[in-house]
Amino acid sequence: MRFAFQLVVFAMAVCVANGYSDDEAWNDYKLEHGKDYMSYFDGGLQDDMRKELFLAQRDKIHQHNNGDSPSFIKELNKFSDMWPSEKSKYLGLKSSRAPSSQFMKSIQRYYPLLDNRQSLPAELDYRSDNCMAAIKDQGSCGSCWAFAAVTPLEFNSCKKHRQTPVALSEQQLVDCDIFDNGCSGGWYTQAWQHIKLAGGLARQSLYPYTARRNFCPFWLLWFMTGARVYKYDYAPANDAVAMQSALQQYGPLTVAIAVANSFFSYRDGVYDATDCDNVDVNHAVVVVGWGSQGGIDYWIIRNSWGTGWGLSGYGLIHRGVNKCKMESYPAYVRPL
Repeated sequence: MRFAFQLVVFAMAVCVANGYSDDEAWNDYKLEHGKDYMSYFDGGLQDDMRKELFLAQRDKIHQHNNGDSPSFIKELNKFSDMWPSEKSKYLGLKSSRAPSSQFMKSIQRYYPLLDNRQSLPAELDYRSDNCMAAIKDQGSCGSCWAFAAVTPLEFNSCKKHRQTPVALSEQQLVDCDIFDNGCSGGWYTQAWQHIKLAGGLARQSLYPYTARRNFCPFWLLWFMTGARVYKYDYAPANDAVAMQSALQQYGPLTVAIAVANSFFSYRDGVYDATDCDNVDVNHAVVVVGWGSQGGIDYWIIRNSWGTGWGLSGYGLIHRGVNKCKMESYPAYVRPL
């Protein structure tokens, strides 16, 4: 991992030494990410504004990666020339739907897994499990809540029925979930409630994702069911060991997280930025494991921004300190 840090820093230094111009960097970035802002109607104004955003972000990334032994590194990606309002469309968790702190404290009283604290392994990683579906991309639709609800249901249905992974339909939740608001946001336990009341969730192949809210074909859902929900619940809040116990017994956990600007450019290492500490939860991800690196404990999270973000769609976040509030609302789901 440390070698990767050094490689990134070296590559950036080589580019500077070889006189790699801003125009060349901008053009290469647009080519890599399939972006084109040139228009005869604005005289290149849009392209110039995007270029300024890109160059400012590049400088921030360079400064961070060349700092004093950063625990994580950043990189340029599809978000590097976006306005904050555009980045916000890749979130979508409604903090107003979160359960009360009083309710979350009550979970501790009856949670059955706290006696398993001594039997936890040093690490757990579901990323390479045969039941883990491929990374998905929510696009510029605030449907993270749907993707974060679907992943553990896919995984646990596969485990229970001893099948190959079956991709389930986030689009059904975006279109049909009356408890949530499609691309305008929602909450993952409400998505599970919809699935339970609707009688199941369709297969993605029969109900593909479009990244926008469409008309709900209620009369077809029963015939397209790929998985059903039996039960869902929260694990104790602000208790990393209880979360580990739940992760070991119930599979991947869905969590709420507070995303700030630095998270969008995450590439590798254990994320421990401070700019998320005073932000409300606004995004949902899935915890798929844990481990330690360089003396820092971490969670392994699965995001819904495609394989071009982080570690091919996954990331490592500091564990046991409620970083970005991600230990505040952990939840699990069990299929029929």
